[in-house]
Amino acid sequence: QRGYFRTPELNEQLYLHFAGYSKIENLSNFTHCRILWLEHNSIEEIENLEALLALRVLHLEHNALRGLGNCILPLLETLNVSHNFLSDLSGLRNFPNLQRLHAAHNDLDDTQLVHLSMVPNLTALDLSHNKLGDPERLLEVLLKLPKLASLQLSGNDAVRSVKSYRKKLICALPKLCHLDDMPVFENERRAAEAWGRGGREAEKAEYAKIRAEEAARRDEQRAFFNRFVADAKARGSTAGVETAYARTMRLAAEAEEAAEKAQREQEEAEHAAHVAAASAAPHPA
Repeated sequence: QRGYFRTPELNEQLYLHFAGYSKIENLSNFTHCRILWLEHNSIEEIENLEALLALRVLHLEHNALRGLGNCILPLLETLNVSHNFLSDLSGLRNFPNLQRLHAAHNDLDDTQLVHLSMVPNLTALDLSHNKLGDPERLLEVLLKLPKLASLQLSGNDAVRSVKSYRKKLICALPKLCHLDDMPVFENERRAAEAWGRGGREAEKAEYAKIRAEEAARRDEQRAFFNRFVADAKARGSTAGVETAYARTMRLAAEAEEAAEKAQREQEEAEHAAHVAAASAAPHPA
């Protein structure tokens, strides 16, 4: 019904989700399986998968896992164990090639962060909505993951207790391009790194530099179109070109105005947050 081959070894994908399974078993013949869907069952342990040496992706979200078991999967690259009851990550040692770990909505606390050092190839990590409360320990572990490009930490006390949380993580993780459902664009990274070097004033100076560079690019584009129109006039064909030129100038002006407005709003929001944090800080008696 699912289009499987009769010979188990020929199947590279298995769909066993929403099936009510409480245990992983009887899969030893699927030796060439690369992707295994087991989400939305009642599985309590990762087991009996040693024969699936080709397994690259394992979906176990929405089950009843409390740990990662002792099943060694040397080629596993993606593991999704979100929405379980995980309180132990020591089993990460069984997945030396792991690159993407999704473990949101579990019971993981700060003591489990140390196990992340056993998977240094991680490029994507989701630990959102757990019980992480120590920001210093969290940052110490993240610094040992040099390839990290995507990070989800929202819903943890450690995030809420860190001032300038986003800027600090962007500074600390040079390859980070996605943080808590928001992309990290080049301009934000430049401003955050300037803030890391010289504080708020350096950040404002970097934003001013960015705006100047964008204005210079727009001026260069205008100059190019002016030359383009001048050449067209010289050839005696101006009507259509001038209309396109006018439209281009209008769009450029609108984009410039929108960018400046967004920049002002961001700076005002950051200033308001800074003032609010200063007001909330305890004053000496």
